[in-house]
Amino acid sequence: MSVSHVARHGLLTAVAVAAAAVGAGAAMAEDLKLGVCEGVSGYLGIVGQPNVQGIEMAVDEINAAGGIDGKWKIETKIQDIRSEVPPSAVCATEMVAWGAHVVISPTDVDHSVAVAQETQPKNILTISSSASSPILPAMVGDYLFTWFTADNLQGAAMAQYAWDQGYRKAYLLGSHDIPYTELLPGYFAWSFEKLGGKVLGWGTYTLGQQDFSAEVTKIANLEEKPDVIHTSAFEPDIGAFMTQLRQAGVTTPVVGSDGSDTASTFGLGDIAEGYVLTTAADPSLEPKVADFFKMFEEKKGEKVSAANYVTAYELVYAIAEAVKVAGGLDTTAIRDAFANLDNWAGTTGPVTYKGTERNPIRTVYIVGVKSSQRVGITKVNPAADKVAPASVNYTKDREG
Repeated sequence: MSVSHVARHGLLTAVAVAAAAVGAGAAMAEDLKLGVCEGVSGYLGIVGQPNVQGIEMAVDEINAAGGIDGKWKIETKIQDIRSEVPPSAVCATEMVAWGAHVVISPTDVDHSVAVAQETQPKNILTISSSASSPILPAMVGDYLFTWFTADNLQGAAMAQYAWDQGYRKAYLLGSHDIPYTELLPGYFAWSFEKLGGKVLGWGTYTLGQQDFSAEVTKIANLEEKPDVIHTSAFEPDIGAFMTQLRQAGVTTPVVGSDGSDTASTFGLGDIAEGYVLTTAADPSLEPKVADFFKMFEEKKGEKVSAANYVTAYELVYAIAEAVKVAGGLDTTAIRDAFANLDNWAGTTGPVTYKGTERNPIRTVYIVGVKSSQRVGITKVNPAADKVAPASVNYTKDREG
């Protein structure tokens, strides 16, 4: 999930997480030291908390089974960076001093950059748990990776879905305030045009904006009508926009992205009926995801639906696979093995890094709103040549 957008949700769940070791007894010399710098309290908590729980579950399983390949147990050090950038850098420094072999960095771009600036010089594989911006890995160096479904991959998947629905003309709604809301609609547009679609135009808004009347009027008065509107808006913006759009009598289908994959979106009622978005996992579309949610509920006594639980869980298993392939705990060998994962069988679907710019090629899930319920629609694996380069900034390129 792109992370800066979570800040505007206003969903704060403060949970103090102390540095913790997972696994029995003190660390052995051959333990894999997995550092986790995550925003568990503060605005990132809505994503950070599921990430930590998914990580812990995977570590417990692997250690209970005898460790990675029966050779290496996993010791974790989990530190709450409080959704702030300076503590992210402090956390990274402490992970380096602790001797971490791999570090999982926070759910946001700025926070992950702060971590990677400390771990990159030490050749420590660093993977952002949920940041989805494809420009992130290039910001620091070749030891920084993303794990979550990248924004350009989401854009390509939604473009394919829209094309398959018979949509041929699109309108974009984005915000220049953060990369997620600025770039993702453009990634969709790039892929949509590659398929043969036409972009009629775009509008902009400010994060937290509640009055969309001017933008709605502009859409309603378009001489050439779009078949679909794409936006990466999230709550509260998506709710305000959809409400005013429908109240104005505009019935054009609206499609979006994972930032709006929240209970508040699905609770909008009739206003959101038919809204479709991309996300990283859905239990109704993948039996292995359904099995994970069932297992989590049985072990933790609580129901879950957020994709972050399962993506963080499978990330630990991907790291374990890299250690197994590397044949030991040399950090460069682990990094190289991770970078060459090819069609690795994750819980949500196959994951590939080989031949990429350290953003994974993975399955994108399409879900929608039906009678105020989240319903799975389909899974999409976009063709590589239909995925926009990370550097694409569609609207700014054309405004310039």
